[in-house]
Amino acid sequence: MTCITCNIPILCLIHTLANTTGSGSGTRRWVCKYCGKTFCTTTTWLIRHVSGLGGMGIGACSEVPPNIAEGVQKEHNIAQANIAARRRELATSSLEMLEEIEMEPSRTSGKRGVSQRDESESETIPDLSPTSQRSRQASLHTSFIDVGLQKQRQKAAKVEIERCILECNLSFNVVRTDAWKRMVKAIAQVGQCDDWYGVDYTRLRGLMLIEEKERIEVLMQPIKLGLQTYGCSILSDGWSDIRRRHIINIMVSSCIGIYFLRAVDCSSVGTRITGEFIFEHIKSAIEEVGRENVVQVITDNASNCKRMGELIESEYPSIVWTPCTTHCIDLLFEDIGKLPWVEPIISDAKQIITFIRKNHHALSIFRSNSEKELVRISDTRFGYIFYVLTRLYESMHSLRLTIIDTRWNAMPMAQSERAKYVQCKVLDMDFWAEIQNLIPVLKCIHIALRVVDMEGSTLGLVYHLYRHMQQGIAHVSTLSSSRKSDVLSLVDSRWEFLSCPIHGFAALYIHTSRVLICGQKLVFAT
Repeated sequence: MTCITCNIPILCLIHTLANTTGSGSGTRRWVCKYCGKTFCTTTTWLIRHVSGLGGMGIGACSEVPPNIAEGVQKEHNIAQANIAARRRELATSSLEMLEEIEMEPSRTSGKRGVSQRDESESETIPDLSPTSQRSRQASLHTSFIDVGLQKQRQKAAKVEIERCILECNLSFNVVRTDAWKRMVKAIAQVGQCDDWYGVDYTRLRGLMLIEEKERIEVLMQPIKLGLQTYGCSILSDGWSDIRRRHIINIMVSSCIGIYFLRAVDCSSVGTRITGEFIFEHIKSAIEEVGRENVVQVITDNASNCKRMGELIESEYPSIVWTPCTTHCIDLLFEDIGKLPWVEPIISDAKQIITFIRKNHHALSIFRSNSEKELVRISDTRFGYIFYVLTRLYESMHSLRLTIIDTRWNAMPMAQSERAKYVQCKVLDMDFWAEIQNLIPVLKCIHIALRVVDMEGSTLGLVYHLYRHMQQGIAHVSTLSSSRKSDVLSLVDSRWEFLSCPIHGFAALYIHTSRVLICGQKLVFAT
């Protein structure tokens, strides 16, 4: 057994210099044979006591013979010199290993004249020299140190990333994106750089935007080339940004993908968004893409867009103006919401949701009884009537527990007319029965809305989806025949506005393709 610090044989030293008791740990209770004092220390303090050096919290022995003290000091100095030599050797081997890593490409390129057989033989013959063994031990020790340092650097990097996200008020979901993972991986591959801090502000707001635009143009080349084979649709829609500026977006859609073409700012003074105004911008987009590559133009159902469609069809006979199917189905939801027997249900549901969400006392009581939130009323959201009524019906039990809670009567607004009306409606079984009967009809429409609102070529599915939606509503058994006929009449009226010959041709193409595929399967099967 050897002391880790001084490399002196501990057992020999203990039996000759002191009497010890205790376990096999580093700290032992020992009695000096010369002065008779008792200590509880490690072997290092024993050496300092017997050698007459003292210090480090232990006194020097005054009874030890001078020859023994000199011998212990001499052995201790030799052990310390050996430790320093090993440390220098370890540092030298670490530097040599780094140099070998740096020179590895050049060495591999310089081995062209060596045969594979010589290399394999040199690899199979082990080097058993003491120098090679020491270098292997040093490299192994260095690898363990590198792993520990790597973990410490990763921990420090995580802390800095967390601080950056919190200080810059970034969304936590950004760490789930592929862009974030690519960025972190690219930064990690850079390595240690003292004078590099990432992206420069001036470059980010100037030259880098131009370079990124050029890179995106290169990525969009396959989509643009595919327009000549598959054709495309021009999509246009208006919206308002956070500064309340009215903007018209123009996009190009094909079966390969969708890309943004341009945005038109319509907020300048004196600008009137007429059909002619929209037609000029759509016309320039068609010419940019190529009139021979455009199949249809899709917009919403406003009167100015309808006028623009008439101008498009007169200017380009081969291009069809198609009303937005998603917008038409959303208008169907609004038409159903205006029926005389549906409008009171929607109005009462809005009053319940508005009162619960805007009264913080009522909202606190509701949240203590429910794990789900009530859907916020938003007229600009497609199919919001379905989402509002469905979540409200799912929260029926929680709402009942809310209004019978003892804290409800303690609210400042508990005795108001609106609170009493909400309490009465929540306890009204007829109200919930009406919602339960209406939800299956809205669900049929919502399924069609979800399909036509997703990205992809769904033109050939519009005809089939609408017919299936009509059949689903006709088979709903929760509504009376008169109410069902009211809904079906609205469905038919919207289809008269929405339907175009292009829907029938696209549906026929899909049906023909399926028949051909089925025929091929039958031929192969026979």
